[in-house]
Amino acid sequence: MSFKKSLSRILIFTLLFTWSVFLATEPVQADARTDSTVWYLRDQTASSQFGTTGPTAEFSLATDLVSGSPAGKSTAYAMTNDPGSSQASVVATETSLTAGNIWMRTYLSPELAAQTLSSGTTFRFEAGLAESATAANMIYRGHVFLWREGTGYVSSFFDGVAATACGVEPGAANSNRSQVCITTATLTDVTIEDGDQIGLEVWVNANNTASTSYTATHYLNGTNFVGNGAASHVITSSMSTFSVSKNLVLQSSSTDSTVWYLRDQTASSEFSTTGPTAEFSSSSDLVSGSPAGKSTAYAMTDDPGNAQVSVAATETTRSAGSVWLRSYVSPKLAAQTLATGSTFRFESGLAESNTGANMIYRVHVFLWREGTGYVSSFFDGVAATACGVEPGAANSNRSQVCITTATGADVDIQAGDQVGLEVWVNANNTASTSYTATHYLNGTDFVENGAASHVITSSQSKLSVSRNLDLYVPAGGSLSVDMVDGNGASVSSPQVTFSQLNFSFSSQTATGTLGVSSEKIRVSNTTGTPAWTLSMASGSGSTGLWTGSGQSYDYNDSNSDGTDDADADSYGGQLTVDPNAGTLTAVSPCGSTTGLSKGSSASFKEIATAVNSITLVTADNSASGNCSWDFTGVSLSQVIPPGQSSGTYSLIFTLSLL
Repeated sequence: MSFKKSLSRILIFTLLFTWSVFLATEPVQADARTDSTVWYLRDQTASSQFGTTGPTAEFSLATDLVSGSPAGKSTAYAMTNDPGSSQASVVATETSLTAGNIWMRTYLSPELAAQTLSSGTTFRFEAGLAESATAANMIYRGHVFLWREGTGYVSSFFDGVAATACGVEPGAANSNRSQVCITTATLTDVTIEDGDQIGLEVWVNANNTASTSYTATHYLNGTNFVGNGAASHVITSSMSTFSVSKNLVLQSSSTDSTVWYLRDQTASSEFSTTGPTAEFSSSSDLVSGSPAGKSTAYAMTDDPGNAQVSVAATETTRSAGSVWLRSYVSPKLAAQTLATGSTFRFESGLAESNTGANMIYRVHVFLWREGTGYVSSFFDGVAATACGVEPGAANSNRSQVCITTATGADVDIQAGDQVGLEVWVNANNTASTSYTATHYLNGTDFVENGAASHVITSSQSKLSVSRNLDLYVPAGGSLSVDMVDGNGASVSSPQVTFSQLNFSFSSQTATGTLGVSSEKIRVSNTTGTPAWTLSMASGSGSTGLWTGSGQSYDYNDSNSDGTDDADADSYGGQLTVDPNAGTLTAVSPCGSTTGLSKGSSASFKEIATAVNSITLVTADNSASGNCSWDFTGVSLSQVIPPGQSSGTYSLIFTLSLL
């Protein structure tokens, strides 16, 4: 920044800006993921996947009923971002006359970045379980905790081994059946240090007192979805998973994805793609005009929302049929082949205004190619395939889950293609009564918990893919800051002019505004890493001074009255920056400032808790990708020392983006 001063008895301050950009030494390319919310239980050790040994014992308050079975349970295994390809199993045998719990295996998540896991977080564990006889009365239980390699067990998020069962027992001997646990919410914030991992202990409760030899079989690493809205259903190849209701930032990025959350941001704002403006199902839309705006495509992203929203459709027709509610598209994908046998799972909350409406979700999943349009269907179930059962109560947000039939052929995906999801509601009534269907999304609560229809407070709706999909990584990607004019062109010599002041023997305050319509701060991010920080600092460092006409004064004294403090120079003066007074605006086609936060008012100080840099804006991991934002209206105020000589003063400042 640079300030000038000139005059005979008038003081004019002009703030001139230069800028620089600092990037990480290895910037993440566009569309790489740095977050995760779902991990797949794998049959690889934590050591081989993450280079961490992990726990060799269990840390639940419960006691392990059978210390020697299964063999090898003191070795920690991995939960990863991508599912397995072939089901594996772990078998425990018990002959105890006492009912109790058997520790089966411990899993560790990928290493996490430093962050806070906020209170109210829940976890969901779903896996296949078999018992050798129904008299064994076996059922999953779990313990979720924080692990710090080198330190060990830190604390428990949820210990349900003693009391909290996962659904109901399998109900048939030697049959791989689904079980699902959703934990109670955490009560406090938990500080996660860089490199920490989440641990999952899988236990089986054996509620019998017979000396008969019973076995429990824990299934994992498979290819089929476990939960489908039924309390216990047969699974051929268990794709066991562990989910977190809040977004977690990973220590390292990945470029694949298997679960997407339905969001209330448009595809245009999230991916810079328009997406479909019509539906492509073989079925006909029963109500073309409702809900309003359904011709706008919305986004499915890797991270969940934080506040439930709803979309309502009204129908009064005497004909039963299906109503198209909304279309969503996934992040852009890399060129690849989606193998035959792939399935999709859609889960969401639905309400109907009256049980006589007989409403239920149906879906169409397809391949979308921006510029070309609709390519082909993966699964079109709008005409016939219902998602569970109708809500069963009027105006009640209830869970519904669809698992599609498997794809019958390989599908070639081109670079930049997206998976499209059309959400429909089948209205199986012939009354002329006005009925409404409400589609819920963008929330914080797990939808499916092993019951065909359960009440949801805040629907975390999502679409899952049974195969791993690689995300599109364009060449390059950059993070930059500039000063631009009203047309978006770079300003070669930007400056900020402070208010004019008359000479005074008392201290005075001159004011200015950083970021106006003709000189806006513009941040652009196409790296795929959503988080960044914009700050400002003196280009001359902490010893810099306003200079002009052979005179000087300070910008970073701790005294607010313009007098000199105990720093090394003999000049007074203090510059205060208030970013909170500014305005953030997304640059079209992006439309969201979600995840962006303005900094707090602060003054530069050389001593007494030095402040050498002031944060203007921070973006967290919920910020949009491939977007630009303008920042204007940052308030600046400079305290001028008493008796300061007239003139034009300047001082160079730097904008830094990390």
